[in-house]
Amino acid sequence: MAMIQTRPVNVERWSVTSAESFETILARMEQEIGRPEMNAFWQKAASAGTLPELEGVVNDSIGPTGLMEFVRFDLG
Repeated sequence: MAMIQTRPVNVERWSVTSAESFETILARMEQEIGRPEMNAFWQKAASAGTLPELEGVVNDSIGPTGLMEFVRFDLG
């Protein structure tokens, strides 16, 4: 029998108000977020033998802001 556990997770939401277009702001944001090819990322992560090696895989994949996109859903 599976045991289901719940736990609270803190989330921070932020908003941007600008005279520039949504597309311009989005393009700037996207330049700052790392987007690794996920199949290669998971293969490298799985083959990391130590924590420093895994940290290296992650650090090679993040963008200038320290963020990485794992998946994107287009809700239309």
